[in-house]
Amino acid sequence: MKLLGNSDSEFLTPKKWVRLLFEPDTGIESIKDCVSTNDITGDGDHKLVIVDFAETQCRLKLLKGLNFMTDAHLPDEPAGVVTFYSEDSQMPCVAVAIGNSLLIYRNMKPYYRCNVEPVDLNPSEISLWNAAMEKQIGVSTLVEGLTGTPDKIVCIGEFDSEWRLFVAIREGDCTILRKKPSNSNILRTNLNLRNYVTAICQTQTQIVIACRNNQLIFSIIDLEAFHYRPRLYSGALVAFRNRIDLYIDGQVIDTLKFDCPIKWLKYGKMGREEAVLIVGHKDTAIGLHVFRRTAVLENSKQQAGPPDAQTRRMNVPKKTKIYVEQCIRERENTSRIFTTYQRDLFMLRLQISRSFAEMTNKNAGMLPTKDSEKLDVNLELNGFGPNFRINLTITPSMELPFHKRWIAFSYDKNEYKMDADLIPLSRIISNATMSYTNSVECENRKAPLWMTKFEMPVSEQSFV
Repeated sequence: MKLLGNSDSEFLTPKKWVRLLFEPDTGIESIKDCVSTNDITGDGDHKLVIVDFAETQCRLKLLKGLNFMTDAHLPDEPAGVVTFYSEDSQMPCVAVAIGNSLLIYRNMKPYYRCNVEPVDLNPSEISLWNAAMEKQIGVSTLVEGLTGTPDKIVCIGEFDSEWRLFVAIREGDCTILRKKPSNSNILRTNLNLRNYVTAICQTQTQIVIACRNNQLIFSIIDLEAFHYRPRLYSGALVAFRNRIDLYIDGQVIDTLKFDCPIKWLKYGKMGREEAVLIVGHKDTAIGLHVFRRTAVLENSKQQAGPPDAQTRRMNVPKKTKIYVEQCIRERENTSRIFTTYQRDLFMLRLQISRSFAEMTNKNAGMLPTKDSEKLDVNLELNGFGPNFRINLTITPSMELPFHKRWIAFSYDKNEYKMDADLIPLSRIISNATMSYTNSVECENRKAPLWMTKFEMPVSEQSFV
């Protein structure tokens, strides 16, 4: 077992949480419903009650911190474990649900056994199960026939006064059963969630339900209510695969990050501390994390809202006389200003198109040839500098004798640089077009890259 202080806490925010204990290999395999904390021995020190499923026979274990104290054998696999106070004792008892019985343990010893009266099965369900065993129906038919199966239950209130039951159905709905002292009838309300409920928990003012529709970034593993009485903090702890987010009033206030995948959460009293988070991991690791007494969550909650820049007033200058007069002129002559602007924009585009066409066409064309010459040479110069490209197209009018012929370029080497000074010609065949290219780079650019002309407007000239 490892005992860590704040300086060794590498997973949590040191301002709000401190990891007290962490055991990477406890050898205990359990689920959230079989974990509880209470003052089992009556010495004022809250201990951890957990069911171990790792062994052949399940055992109910009592841990002080993460150290083993005592255990008790269980006859079968339990469905859940809770601690409660009976009327005739100041020490809490442990209730273990196994089958149709409740086993009560006091001081980790068997104390009482309560058998719940069995309920007759529904004949339609019996017929469906028998048909499935005989392979007369498929799995889909069995699922459609067994509708309204409860999966998770959360109880609120007291049985003698007013109580509510939130029942999550496997089909993706939630049913609320309510009973008031003034009315003996049980009222029923249905919530159509249409998504499978993965977890449900009760906070001080809300019921938080996690569904499988993945509205958050990650899939939700578990939910646990968070309440810190000294500062009246109330919210919900949402467990993902490797992190835990603390939600208060629908906003993320704090985040806890882990290296090991999370399996279940349990929050409550542990030892002498009032706010302890117990985290169970998939590799039988268990960690205890205590909430700092000096931790403040209000500042983080305020930062979760809109930034201050949205509420800060902008320093807008006052309107001058010239600005007001210009606004009046634009308002009175809107159509004329728009027409003038569109006309000038069209003329600008026309001038640009003419300039571009003139620039691209003045360096291209047929080279002058005589009637006696047997070659037609077409030269095109592309580019705006400093890099140019020469495209040569040669079309012979008749076939010439086979000799080695070259295209030679004569230029000032102090000003330009070419990739090839000589280009060999292939065999000249009548009416066969040949194309050659060469690159030219200007070495010393003394001319400006871009020039234009503009006229300064007259001061205070009207736009209309």
